[in-house]
Amino acid sequence: MYQKLGDEGVVISRNYATYTNFNFKKRGKTSSVFNQSVQVRGYYQHFNGAKYYTIYNAKGKWLGYVNSAAVRIKKGAATYLGTSRARVLKHLKANEKNGFYVGTRYRGLGYGGVSNQEVFMQPKGNPNKYGQGMNCTGFVAAAMRNSGANLAPISRLGYGGAANATLWRDSLKKNCKYYTYGSISALLKSGRAKKGDILYLEGRWGEYGADCHIGIFWGDNGHQNRFWHQVLAGNMISNIFSGTPYSMVYLFPQE
Repeated sequence: MYQKLGDEGVVISRNYATYTNFNFKKRGKTSSVFNQSVQVRGYYQHFNGAKYYTIYNAKGKWLGYVNSAAVRIKKGAATYLGTSRARVLKHLKANEKNGFYVGTRYRGLGYGGVSNQEVFMQPKGNPNKYGQGMNCTGFVAAAMRNSGANLAPISRLGYGGAANATLWRDSLKKNCKYYTYGSISALLKSGRAKKGDILYLEGRWGEYGADCHIGIFWGDNGHQNRFWHQVLAGNMISNIFSGTPYSMVYLFPQE
């Protein structure tokens, strides 16, 4: 029985064959696409008890049928980190107007030669021994953690941990579904974003002063230009912008 899907997945095993048909004529091996993203357009539940995905590469080339154990379906960001959109929205709506986040002073990653993520994840409403201060990623990290997210999949990746936006980008691109746009206006025209989704604005690397930016989409619908983020002036809800020129917008849905 065939079931149509429209998911994206990542190949997580080198050890499976791909097949041309269900006479199990071999087409290739998953070792050739290991750790790569694939389109999962549907699956067959075979009478042998196994489920077989029909998979395609990023250019739409059919790669064959493969046992579903070889592919992990990509999730939303909240699901991947062990929480939900509902929990993220509940937490942020409860703290939208009480000054818990809004107005928190900016503290850039590496301030004072420090890379400990906790130094850059301290909202005004709940400072610890480091005092209040967040960078843009620290706000997203604090908001997600305070909504029940487990940040370990990002924290362990490298410098700055969960306060480093490029680590969020890399981890979410690999494990979560996402969409890209050439401009903020293209994102808003699509109407795809939902309140609470994560937006990452890629820097124009190579240009003087280049940097990336990350925050939380806060529009009441996908066309409304509202963004909750941390900038040099402090934590704010405003139109979507980055303090430096950007080259691409990534939308990471929470679910």
